[in-house]
Amino acid sequence: MNKTVRVRIAVAIDPAGRWNSCGWWAGSDSEKMALAGEVLDEGASQFWLEADLPVPEVTVIDAEVVEDE
Repeated sequence: MNKTVRVRIAVAIDPAGRWNSCGWWAGSDSEKMALAGEVLDEGASQFWLEADLPVPEVTVIDAEVVEDE
């Protein structure tokens, strides 16, 4: 079964339609939202995007080293 991780990304959109987003695995929600809005004009609306995304799986391949003779 594939593992998933829930991501939570702060998004801010200002009255001119410009947007910015911010998210990472650690940190507080208030910190992420502040970073999302800091480059935008005042009056930006704030949103959260949440999604369950697949965690990449490491593929192990059996191999054998053969020396040239």
